[in-house]
Amino acid sequence: MKGHLATPLTGYERWLIGHLYAKNIKMVERVIQLQKARVPAHMVNDIRSCVNIAFIKAARIHDPSKGTLSTVFYRYAHG
Repeated sequence: MKGHLATPLTGYERWLIGHLYAKNIKMVERVIQLQKARVPAHMVNDIRSCVNIAFIKAARIHDPSKGTLSTVFYRYAHG
């Protein structure tokens, strides 16, 4: 399989993504709040899951020399 979640995360990737998530939790929560306004109340957990997966994908491919994590994350989250 190909894709950013097709292969399991390494121990280092788990640590790094966890660190980045803790550092950017306000950004993640803001995207969840924006998306919640667009869906029925019973789908909020689905939105939260999708946004978290978008964050993992963005963190895996993020290259600091090419831009910020938020730019990549917003593209995945709104896609």
